[in-house]
Amino acid sequence: MPFDVKAASISARLFNKGREQREMGKEGCRNKLNADSMIIATAAAHGAQRIYSANDDFRTLAKVLTHWKVEDLPINSGKLFE
Repeated sequence: MPFDVKAASISARLFNKGREQREMGKEGCRNKLNADSMIIATAAAHGAQRIYSANDDFRTLAKVLTHWKVEDLPINSGKLFE
């Protein structure tokens, strides 16, 4: 999915909201927030209804889009590629 104008607009909104939620002084925090915002925004811009993550910061940011379900990563049965 492309990171298009719609995704960029959503990402900017998420980034600004995320700055309120995270400790921006920590090393790498800005880069991580930027990446999280872009991933979430791209999925949202292209109609995703839910997102999967085990990362608490990512999950909190994704919940800014209130219509989304933020789910745990599925359990791999070990037979995924059989």
